[in-house]
Amino acid sequence: MDLRAEHLRLSLASAARDAADRVALVDDDREWTFSALYETDRGAFAPPHAQLFRPLAQDSESIRAVLVCIDRGVPFVGVHPRWTRAERAERRAALAPALLVESFTTSATIDPGPRLNPPIDAPAAILFTSGTSGSPRALVLSRRAFVASALASASAIPLAPGDRWMLSMPPAHVGGVSIVTRCLLQRATVVVDPGPFDATRWIERVERLGVTHASVVPTMLKRIVDRARRSPGSLRHLIVGGASCDDVLARRALDLGYPVQRTYGATETCSMVAVERSPLAGGVGAPLASVSVRIVDDEICVAAPMLADGHLDGGAIAPLARDDDGYFHTRDRGSIDEAGNLHVYGRADDVIISGGENVHPARVEAALESVHGVVAAAAYGVADAEWGEVVHAAVVLDGISVDGLDRELRTRLASYALPRRYVVLDAAPSLPGGKLDRRAFIARARSR
Repeated sequence: MDLRAEHLRLSLASAARDAADRVALVDDDREWTFSALYETDRGAFAPPHAQLFRPLAQDSESIRAVLVCIDRGVPFVGVHPRWTRAERAERRAALAPALLVESFTTSATIDPGPRLNPPIDAPAAILFTSGTSGSPRALVLSRRAFVASALASASAIPLAPGDRWMLSMPPAHVGGVSIVTRCLLQRATVVVDPGPFDATRWIERVERLGVTHASVVPTMLKRIVDRARRSPGSLRHLIVGGASCDDVLARRALDLGYPVQRTYGATETCSMVAVERSPLAGGVGAPLASVSVRIVDDEICVAAPMLADGHLDGGAIAPLARDDDGYFHTRDRGSIDEAGNLHVYGRADDVIISGGENVHPARVEAALESVHGVVAAAAYGVADAEWGEVVHAAVVLDGISVDGLDRELRTRLASYALPRRYVVLDAAPSLPGGKLDRRAFIARARSR
């Protein structure tokens, strides 16, 4: 696959030249062609070498900002619209403040002139993920990674000019950004599904707007099939990722005509690296073209051209950790069956995946322990039919109520990371050195 040749097409200016009148974006029943977007937005902010730092939501303004950044070679930061002010400040501290731009306007404020065709290895997006400690890391994904990811995706999920892909997740997520870059490369249409997610509205928009492709997490899929309505006839591919989707839910959707394809990927792999080619083929399907997957000590390891460059560390990029053979170790457990399909069994660490959002217990615990009156705290995941997992917390309190604790946490944590239940215990067990015995503490809470 010729990444450099395709990279030249990753441009709104290029799309405006060769697909001027094709619809690029649909939001609230308004349509923009590629030429209209380019003519409207080419004078927007974008000083050289800046980083766009603003919430990127499911709306036309956010998509247009991302497209301007891609055109100018300006890295944009994946700022989740549901982060609290404290979470946003914490992540901002990992970036270079002098390079941040926090506004986007279509009026020509700063126009350094066109910067067409930035280098293929230039950073395109800075997306946050967490390491084993739960501390946010600013992960750098290059233009090369997005092009390679889009081409690999097309090998299993054909996307033609004029097709329409529904965006039901914010472009602050790699899954959301990848929909934008795939559609830009193939001159297809991004159809915005504004949040929060509503299954009835989603079905209606797919049907009325002729959506051909869509991406959801299992929680969304369950809400869709619970409506017991047949799949709209236009829909050819329904990609389900972000968390485990079991056979029962997948079969319910298939029985209603939804063309479900389960997938697996990560921020470090620039979205999907494996996908089902046929219904219930097994696990999450086979690795995409150009992707190599191996299992080492039950851990899924990936080598591919779409891997992230690394994460920001003191202003420089610390390379993504790989083994001697060039494989990235995902910390996800899995296996590969005789047919070559990948099966994913969950995290090797204790990350909680709730509604497709990764929640690290260490971050929840740090927030809990920052509240005056919390003596001890431990967070853990509990299986849930709708969300996959939800967060629970074991706590020992002194002078604060559960309601008061919950109010405090809402200023510190995004809604998806908030504990759904607090189990209040009288005391917390300790290890011989005096440190909290976290496993025993959680076991006591689970027994309650």
